Amino acid sequence: MAHIDTDFGQPMIFRTVDEKVYKASIEEGSIWLRSNQYYQTLENKERQDAIEGISGTKAEQIIQFKGLRLITKGNGLIGTQLPPHYIMSLHGVGIREDIISGFGGHTFGIKCLSKLAVEVLYQVSQKINVRGYRYGQVSYQHTAISKSRIKEGQGGIFKIGEGDQAESIHSFDPNCLRKSPEEPFIGQDEWRIVIFPDEIYKGDHNAPLDINVDPSHFFPI
Repeated sequence: MAHIDTDFGQPMIFRTVDEKVYKASIEEGSIWLRSNQYYQTLENKERQDAIEGISGTKAEQIIQFKGLRLITKGNGLIGTQLPPHYIMSLHGVGIREDIISGFGGHTFGIKCLSKLAVEVLYQVSQKINVRGYRYGQVSYQHTAISKSRIKEGQGGIFKIGEGDQAESIHSFDPNCLRKSPEEPFIGQDEWRIVIFPDEIYKGDHNAPLDINVDPSHFFPI
């Protein structure tokens, strides 16, 4: 096993893939980003999880508003569909061994997450128009909901009343670095680099957004 080679002050972050992808990343800096819609389809098929890219919460207790009574059952969420985005998924040292095996079993490290995120942003921007990016650790927690006054024609999850007195139920701080605390995802110790595009690469949500970064960002494990 190689020594940990992260920069000072940077989190110890890794990526686990199959052997072919591992070699391409270490030697050529090859990275594939996938859309949140791609992951949603994949997770729904493999694990019956259809909430990738949705920031929301379960209402385990009945929530009573004037004119509205809310409760969710089963896997239902009260939440917000996030804007389309591309994800590079990473993990910390807390990932479970069975999940590492499921990801392909070949791990390499990230020397500096912030520097890698900036280069990923730049390389993606050479292929499609980009409006912003985020990176950091994924929090496995539900999103709060809030009530606010809205003007006629504005949206929300639920609308209560009409005209100037209309109110709306919103997701509070919907966030691409937050996921509902569901198994087996909470065992992934997941980190992400997220790119928000103005357009979908090749017009296809399932197409990998393939880029190459400087392979010096990575070190073998």
